[in-house]
Amino acid sequence: MDVSASNKRRSRILGALTHLYIQSARPVSSQLIKEEYSLSISTATIRSIMAELEDAGYIVQTHTSSGRVPTDRGYRFYIDSLMKQKGLSFEEKQSIKNDCCTASELAEDTINKVSRVLSEVSNEVGINLFFKFKEDSLKCVELINLGSGKVLLVLVTESGIIRNYLIKLDEPVETSELHRISNFLNTHLQGVALSEIKQKLYGCLERDNLSLLYLAREACGIFDALEVDNIFENECQICQEGINYILKKPEFNDIDKLRAILGVLEDKQTIEKILKSNLRPYKKVMVTIGKENKLENLHNCSLVTSKYKIGNRVVGVLGLLGPTRMAYSKLLPLVEYMSDILSEALSGHSLDGRYEEGYDEA
Repeated sequence: MDVSASNKRRSRILGALTHLYIQSARPVSSQLIKEEYSLSISTATIRSIMAELEDAGYIVQTHTSSGRVPTDRGYRFYIDSLMKQKGLSFEEKQSIKNDCCTASELAEDTINKVSRVLSEVSNEVGINLFFKFKEDSLKCVELINLGSGKVLLVLVTESGIIRNYLIKLDEPVETSELHRISNFLNTHLQGVALSEIKQKLYGCLERDNLSLLYLAREACGIFDALEVDNIFENECQICQEGINYILKKPEFNDIDKLRAILGVLEDKQTIEKILKSNLRPYKKVMVTIGKENKLENLHNCSLVTSKYKIGNRVVGVLGLLGPTRMAYSKLLPLVEYMSDILSEALSGHSLDGRYEEGYDEA
């Protein structure tokens, strides 16, 4: 549909119909549009325009003699060309930030909390995919002697992720030596990407300092002793909140539609694949409507997502999943703002420094 003088009325009717349907979840009649928007044109003229919109594929009549509802194409035009986003007020932003951010909180706790608050504010399903390792950097490590050749490796990343690894060494190592190795690692590897730790350590083996060589050799042996070398691979954390909101949507009174979406939400691999597909480099906030979703079980749903970062590195996707009848004008700025909160929190700045404190709990 071209937005021109001759098509302004069609655009206005489509915008009005879509807005009313999002609010009510009921098919919209010409009489309702005329009354709600105090239009000077007759209901007969509105019905004629609605017939044109239906022929063009923007709306559909669900039952004979009923009103119309937007199609996926109608929602797309509404979002891209007609909708005015309702920005959050200063008070709303402060309330959301206060609910999401707690002093001395770790990254994983923040991610879970943001997903929960997003779901509660929106009354939709909040979903979150966070890439936890590989591209993250080392903040500190600690080696704890458990006796009998067993060592606990505690690893803390710059984004606040903590992981424990149990290592079985061929020979016992004195606690004092483990402390020396821990100090060596923290001195030489702080800020190094996890994927580059081994390369950095083996580089130390080429130096002349005998003390350094010994410590580097022992450190290499400890990392090599990990049974599964997974600290250098991507781990994905998926968080979902507010699935109960799906049950309250009239669109999902149909048990088959409800079963389809619940089946998707129960499959973490499917959710991961869907969210990864929304990591487009050229767009921060994305909306996928109905059949734009490649997965058939989501053809009655829309997904609103926004990327978040640590520094300049994208580390996750935050989003909302709900029926195609979503309050897009409110939810798009909400998802974008809350992804910004996550970026600030995980980057450890712009929040009074509170998150830098949380990393030291290991």
